[in-house]
Amino acid sequence: MVRMNLPRELENELALLAVLTGNSIQFHIRQAILEYLDDIEERAATARWLDAAIAEETRERPKK
Repeated sequence: MVRMNLPRELENELALLAVLTGNSIQFHIRQAILEYLDDIEERAATARWLDAAIAEETRERPKK
């Protein structure tokens, strides 16, 4: 379990979101973390793909 202190303004926004959606504050925090992790993983995969593409392009260029 993770515990953290959030700024009151953020807590208030989460509480309002929970009321508006009918989902708990914990649900929204969990969803935000999952989306963040997905984004980080996607960025890492894109960076690996770009590195591989650049390496391949460098190997295929004829030397002058």
